[in-house]
Parts: sequence; C-alpha cells; structure tokens
Amino acid sequence: MAHTAAEFLSDDIEEVIENVLTKWIEPYYSMKLKSGVYNPKVTSTISDIPSSPNNAFHSSTESLVINKLTAKEWLIYFHTKLSTLPEQHQQIIEKKYLRRRNDGKYMSDHKVYSDLHLSRTVYYIRRKEALYWLGLALESETNMEGI
Repeated sequence: MAHTAAEFLSDDIEEVIENVLTKWIEPYYSMKLKSGVYNPKVTSTISDIPSSPNNAFHSSTESLVINKLTAKEWLIYFHTKLSTLPEQHQQIIEKKYLRRRNDGKYMSDHKVYSDLHLSRTVYYIRRKEALYWLGLALESETNMEGI
C-alpha cells in the first residue's frame, strides 16, 4: 500500500507528540518533586558487612543529592527548550500539562482555551503544534549526536 507524503508527515507528527507526552510530560511532575526534595537520613548505620561488593561507600544522602541534581538538570533542559516556543504555545503547555489543580488532576482543555481566550478549534490546533514543536526541540540534540 502506497503512502502519500501527507500520511508520512502525519505519522511522524503523531509519533513526536506521543514521545513528548510519554518521555517528558508524564515524568515532569515527579522530576519537579525530586529536584526540590532533600531529606537525608539523619541517623547513621554501622555494619560489619560492606555496603557493596567493592567496599565503595554510597550513602543515602549522596544518592539523594545526585538524584536531585539530575532532576534539576532535566528540568532546566526542559524549560530551556520550552522557552524557544512561541508565547502562546508555552502558555498552552504550561496551563494544560505543567500545572495541576488542587485535586492533582490536569486542567481541562475547556478551562485552558477559555483562560487563553481561544476558540476550541484554534486551541486544539495550537496544542498539537506546541507538543510537536516541543518534541522536536527536546529531541534535536539527541538526534544530532548520531550525526
């Protein structure tokens, strides 16, 4: 079965959007929490058994700090790429995906397009563009490494 250029482009757009939602939007909230949480273990543990086979020392405090720094770097990278999008696209992504209501759920599409004074049709077009362009921006460096 032959595909037209528009069908290939459409498949590519859907794949990029799916990737940005699963690789970046879904883990966003947990990364945000990890980047700000620092609860080191206050009590020490003494043991005759080495903590690892090579007797290397890895404290829980050290692991927490490493995880926190990794999450902060991830968020900085994400927000740097988000800031390259047009303002309206940034607002759509921030309101729809990066903020949560008091009950922990995302804002409804209706609330987002009402807040931004967009028609329903224009909102859905812009949301798709925003996710696609964000996906391209986030994956651009990853794809360039193989060249």
